[in-house]
Amino acid sequence: SSPSGEMGTIIDYFPGDGFGEFDIYLYGLNPGTLYYYRAFAINQDGQIGYGAQRTFTTSELYLLTFIVLEQGTETPIDNAMVTLESYDFNKTNDEGDYEFHVEEGDYNYSVIAEGYKEDANGIYIDSDNEIKTVYLEPSAYTVVFTLTDQNDKPLSGIYISIEGADPYYCTTNGLGKAIFSPPGMGEYTFEIDADGYEPYSGNFQVEDNNTIYLPIILQELPKHTVTFHVLDPWGDPIENAEITLQEGYKKNGEKAYYNTLYTDMNGYAIFHEVPENQGYSYGIYHINYIFQSVYDLEINDDMLIEVYPLY
Repeated sequence: SSPSGEMGTIIDYFPGDGFGEFDIYLYGLNPGTLYYYRAFAINQDGQIGYGAQRTFTTSELYLLTFIVLEQGTETPIDNAMVTLESYDFNKTNDEGDYEFHVEEGDYNYSVIAEGYKEDANGIYIDSDNEIKTVYLEPSAYTVVFTLTDQNDKPLSGIYISIEGADPYYCTTNGLGKAIFSPPGMGEYTFEIDADGYEPYSGNFQVEDNNTIYLPIILQELPKHTVTFHVLDPWGDPIENAEITLQEGYKKNGEKAYYNTLYTDMNGYAIFHEVPENQGYSYGIYHINYIFQSVYDLEINDDMLIEVYPLY
């Protein structure tokens, strides 16, 4: 087949006489696909030299199959949920679907099922038809969290902090599910502090070995526009001032909101879709001025913040 349209140019700077080797990394390529490429070079005088057109074919995706068994009895478990992720891949299959088609590389996986403790580990995939057998330890008690938004969309990657006799936590998968295996009977409390959503807290009582189901709908926080206007001591706009606006940290250590912008020629930088909350801070940097940082900003409406340097 003939080549598709040009996909763009990757640029690298190679100092010296132009002879030697260099590496270029291409991301986002399709598996099992023939690509055409052509190298060219531009010297300091603007002269262009072209190499011959060449081709390469990317590898096909590999089939990875999980086998999920009960520890001790080796009884197959047919309702587990498997999550597989790497730096650019994150997928949770439906219950009982244990097959993934992936590229070569390192992955982390987690396997959860009602009535069992979670198993999580890493795996390296370098060939087709890989099989990974996972053994789940039975759990005497099970709590199933299901987190969705107001539109019934599953919320993944949400950290749930649990307090009983000791602190515990679990994290929702791509289906919005998280399974907690309490170590014993008693009362437990939990908190959910998710980026962009109102905090949620609750409790549950473990009294027997029946599974506890906790469907939770998180309410999205209102979002606002925060405009900074940065001026010099004489009231003239300061261009290219770096402004970092951030919220506090979630319980798992991640920043709840974090963004950096630069002022335009009129001294403005506009942050859109900022979740309503307390505890924001901002810092401003410019090579010619010193600014005071603010650590107790509350955002509950659209705001215009006018800022002058200390000196």
